[in-house]
Amino acid sequence: MYLGRIVGIGLLPNGKEYIAYAVTGRSKGSQERVAMVSEDNKFKGINIGHVDPENITPEQHAMKEWIFYDGILVPKDWPNKPHDYSALVSNGVQTTGTANVLISFDMGIDMSPEQAATITLNILDAEEDSYRTPRILGILGEDSEYYLAIKTKDGLLMNILMS
Repeated sequence: MYLGRIVGIGLLPNGKEYIAYAVTGRSKGSQERVAMVSEDNKFKGINIGHVDPENITPEQHAMKEWIFYDGILVPKDWPNKPHDYSALVSNGVQTTGTANVLISFDMGIDMSPEQAATITLNILDAEEDSYRTPRILGILGEDSEYYLAIKTKDGLLMNILMS
């Protein structure tokens, strides 16, 4: 059974923020994925990768943008970087794309999470599969603001939720 794209964002009953992403897939190639903890000098996160990276099929390689990506990114502290978000979650490459736009703060550009999500998702289209799978992006913002954006073949829907 295929459950679809599952992205969760919000508050737990104890008041703590949470994000969630479920790795699901229709095809055998998509089902051969695993969520792995990843870390570099700017982010900690969950990367969606192949169960056996040495044996990626030609079909999987052709679809790698849609099946291998950072599902969750949490920014680390680095000098002179004001964060007005605490985590990103999505069902595709828009996680990293939005993070890269938000890093533009380092260049002195004032960019809100909503603006970064809008820029990233307007560059991308719905996925190019037969279902035109929507691109879904959630951002935990500061002061209990939550952003949820969905890019479909028909356009962009952005909701700002407050706790």
